[in-house]
Amino acid sequence: MPLFSQRKGIRPMRKAVQKDSIDKELRNSLWSALCELIYRKYAYSHYDPVSQEIKTLFNQYWLSYFKLPSDNQPDYGEAVERVRNFSSVANGTKFTIS
Repeated sequence: MPLFSQRKGIRPMRKAVQKDSIDKELRNSLWSALCELIYRKYAYSHYDPVSQEIKTLFNQYWLSYFKLPSDNQPDYGEAVERVRNFSSVANGTKFTIS
C-alpha cells in the first residue's frame, strides 16, 4: 500500500533503480540493516563488551577493505563510525555479507 504522501502526490510513487549512486534514504536503510542484523546482534554480551565475531569482522574491515595496518585500528565505537562512513556503502555492505 502506498504511503499517504505518495497517494497525495507529495512523494513519487516509485524511485528509479539507483545504479550509479545512492541517495541518503537508501544509505540510511543499508546502515540500519547492518546495524540491526549484525552489529547489535553480536556486539554485546554479559561477559565481553565486544564479541569475538565483531572483533574478527572489524579486523577484516581494516586489513582487507580499508587496507590499513591492524595496529592503528581504533576502539569499537570509533570503528563503527568509520564503517558507517564508508565511501561506498554498497561495496561496504557487500563486503560485510560476503
